[in-house]
Amino acid sequence: MEVSALVVTWNSAADVRSCLDAALAQRDVDLEVVVVDNASTDGTRAVLAEYADRVTVLLQDDNLGYAAGNDAAAEVATGRHLLLLNPDCTMDPDCVRTLVDHLEGTPGVGAAAALLRYPDGRPQSFLRRDVTLGSALLTFVETGRRADLKLLRGRAMRRRLCQDVPLDEGPVAVDCPAAACVLVPARLGRLGGRLFDPDLPLLFNDAELYRRLRLRGYRVEVVPTATATHGYGASLEVLPDARKRAEAVASLRRYVSPAWSVPAVAVLTAALVVDALLCLLRTRTRTTGRGTLGGLGLPGGAVPWLTVLPPWRRRLAGAARRLQGSPWRVAWAARRAWRRQRFCWSARAGALWSRCDLELDVARRVELPRRSTLELPRGGRARLVVGEGVRAQDGLVLRLSGDLLLGPLVELRYGALLTVSGSLVLEGRNLVSRGTSVHAAGDMVWEWAAATAERVVVLDSEHDVDGSALHLFDHPVEVRATRLGSACFVGAGAVVTAGVHVGRGAVVGAGSVVTRDVPAGTVVAGVPARPVRSLPAAPAPAVRAVRGRTPRRAAGA
Repeated sequence: MEVSALVVTWNSAADVRSCLDAALAQRDVDLEVVVVDNASTDGTRAVLAEYADRVTVLLQDDNLGYAAGNDAAAEVATGRHLLLLNPDCTMDPDCVRTLVDHLEGTPGVGAAAALLRYPDGRPQSFLRRDVTLGSALLTFVETGRRADLKLLRGRAMRRRLCQDVPLDEGPVAVDCPAAACVLVPARLGRLGGRLFDPDLPLLFNDAELYRRLRLRGYRVEVVPTATATHGYGASLEVLPDARKRAEAVASLRRYVSPAWSVPAVAVLTAALVVDALLCLLRTRTRTTGRGTLGGLGLPGGAVPWLTVLPPWRRRLAGAARRLQGSPWRVAWAARRAWRRQRFCWSARAGALWSRCDLELDVARRVELPRRSTLELPRGGRARLVVGEGVRAQDGLVLRLSGDLLLGPLVELRYGALLTVSGSLVLEGRNLVSRGTSVHAAGDMVWEWAAATAERVVVLDSEHDVDGSALHLFDHPVEVRATRLGSACFVGAGAVVTAGVHVGRGAVVGAGSVVTRDVPAGTVVAGVPARPVRSLPAAPAPAVRAVRGRTPRRAAGA
């Protein structure tokens, strides 16, 4: 099976019929549908009974929540890819096929999301940036949200909702798209042995899945050509506001606790407590205050809908365990923030001095060097984007005349020199090592998990390093207008000449000179390189010795 669509329903009788009809009508894709019903009472099960011969239905006696429901569906799914599909989402006929083509044709993408719109045709705001302490204080804390609306005119909320991300220019990488129609490979979706975290039964479970993918170097992308209609939380409208607020606060703290430092979690908790007390003083916000208290597990608050809060003794014990070694983490984070800020100041000062129009975007969690050089074109234009997880060491030289995008988990080591005249994009887990000189006159794209090692030279204007787990090793590997397939291996001292195509999974031995195309999966070696033949199997022994008997001669001996 190619794709398994996972649908979790709860009192979704008004929407699930159109969702299933659209899923079963998808074109050019081998699709199975697995539905988990979390104890619906509104006639949803009667609707599902009509699809019993075409859909796998799992009926639950209790409401397991969205996370556990999807985990149960994933256990019986047989597809290579898992489609996370909400019951209020109706896909266009080619939606799944488009997502599959993008996921399989773009190395390094761990999740592909469809573009969502409301039933009346309006575009839907379904994207989110990952939660930081600043965004949480200005969007999840009620007092901060009001301050953002009055003082900043909603700037923090617009940034949180990714309203500055263009979706009409092709696929774009985002942090957290709503998991209403998202395709993930089954092997990646079960990283850590599960699809979703059961401790996040309703909210932030999709964000936790995306965080696991990003930490392993994968990207989450929205594919604008795959479209669907989404009602956006129709089943949650029946919940009381206080319990929804309690569920949101409890899920937020559980989501950020493993990723944030103890001081950051403490600041957020204190802000929520103060915010709850302030909200209780006003009649209009009393419901929000009760929900916040309930999400924090404090007396007088509303009970979260699905999240079960552990007792205070267990929470304090967990905080005490996390405090071990925390001062070192705080000091390391302060050092990283200072280097990033100093790099940004230096870049902007250099742009002002050279009258260069510099577009600078440096993520917060990057390891920038203590000493680096940034050269900008005088009176020109340049763009420098440094993504999450990039690590650069001392002696880095960036000579910029065009665009330079360093994707997540890129490592620039030991005096690397990048000369860009045009666009250079390093996506995913790239590693540029000791003494490396990388030149781009035009577009150069390194796909996810590519690597270079000591004293490697990568040159020319039409360079394409295609696919994952690609390695260019040692001195000197020169690549001029060539194409290297994904997962190929070029050994030490090898030379690949101009115009040669090295196929997917091919291996070029050490000291080899490749002057012609190498088919996929072929091992070549020598000067010039030739296919390596497999050794013949060892012949069977002609005589078999048996204790106490004279061995017989083999036939023909």
